[in-house]
Amino acid sequence: MNQKTRAELKRGFAMLEMLYWLTYGAFTTYLVSFVTATRGASATVAGLMLALFMASACVGQYVIGGLCDRRQNNRAVFRAGMAIIIALELAVYFSPNMALMGVGCVCLGFIQPPIGAILDTWLIRSFPDEPGAYSPLRALASLAYAVLMAVMGVLIERVGHGAMPVLSALFALAGIAVATRMPEIPRAASAARGGEVKLGMLPRVVWLFVLAMGVMGVANIPLLNMNLLILGSVGGTVASMGLATAFNTAAEFLMMRFAGPALSRYSARQRMLIACVLYVGSTVLMILSRTVWLLYLASFINGMAYGILLPARRQFVTEIAPEEAHNRVHGLGDMAYLNFGGLVGNQMSGLLIDSKGVRFMLSVSLGIQVVGLAVMSRLRGALRKEAK
Repeated sequence: MNQKTRAELKRGFAMLEMLYWLTYGAFTTYLVSFVTATRGASATVAGLMLALFMASACVGQYVIGGLCDRRQNNRAVFRAGMAIIIALELAVYFSPNMALMGVGCVCLGFIQPPIGAILDTWLIRSFPDEPGAYSPLRALASLAYAVLMAVMGVLIERVGHGAMPVLSALFALAGIAVATRMPEIPRAASAARGGEVKLGMLPRVVWLFVLAMGVMGVANIPLLNMNLLILGSVGGTVASMGLATAFNTAAEFLMMRFAGPALSRYSARQRMLIACVLYVGSTVLMILSRTVWLLYLASFINGMAYGILLPARRQFVTEIAPEEAHNRVHGLGDMAYLNFGGLVGNQMSGLLIDSKGVRFMLSVSLGIQVVGLAVMSRLRGALRKEAK
């Protein structure tokens, strides 16, 4: 691949990453706000809607990741998935009752999160001799998301939640157009021979990694999805949520785009541990916060943690999993952190907020983060056993 072709490919993937996350941010990020503001739902019901979304994503990550591993067709699946997302978001928005909205959330969850995982696998596989290519390209998606969040809350307050499906559909259509001009995922050698790695054949360290991601996800995901309610406990509004999310994703961008050289001396496992420590620190600050501005700072630190964790876990998977299983293992990690974490964490946090209040929920999340940090620390021993 010559330099011109490589540069064009990077520009294409940067656009795809930005458009996917803009699609997600314009609609799914504001699902709690939509349900509570327009349908009069409680925190428990809002948590249930997100739980349905995440439960379905747990299945979708495995099914769609397995399809891409077998057929090596990430581009085709990405394009089809973005088109289906448009239809499902419209179905959710115009649902006449909560039951049909729940069905729409289930279907949307099955498609939308797995599309992000296969996009990342497609990107990483396209630069086999440049392992550092992923982080700066994915960082641009965080920057675009931060800009969107800075204006989205204000936009919803001024024109209403109708902005959600309109903007999301426009971003998704642009993503389909860009993907049409991109090359398909390079085939794994064993996949080209028709080989397949069963999940039962994956090394033990993969499953320990998935467990660590699941525990941390249960603690961390509600801190983002219930952000509106956390901010509301100190007088914040939906506009405050937009600003807090902007701070969070701006921190992601800064870490992924500029912190790479400073963190490169640490292994992927060590960087994941550093991220977990930052998560603990941000949650402690949330518990102590009495003003919106301190919660903005906590959101920034939380974003720093994810800006370290995401590239580290992507690299860790490429180091521990067979190449022909990368879609599934990336999907398993995302499923455990984002989807299982959301399924359990969102429902738990909604119940805890309704019954005990925001600060009690945050204290429970802090305790779970400490458990996740302990599980993460065991990866070193598992890697040593695999090496032997």
